[in-house]
Amino acid sequence: MNTLIMMKIEITKEDHWYSAHIANLSLSSEWETFDELISNIHEAIELYYEEEKSYSLS
Repeated sequence: MNTLIMMKIEITKEDHWYSAHIANLSLSSEWETFDELISNIHEAIELYYEEEKSYSLS
């Protein structure tokens, strides 16, 4: 079953770096390209929720 989760992701570009911050999850990431940033912030969100799930099952 898939679940849709809405969240605010703040993305900024400074010099040659893109950064993303998700305040309600306390996640941040910084990469040289926008595509790398999106890919890695997506992975960080997945890992966050996998950890949350494992803690709730313990």
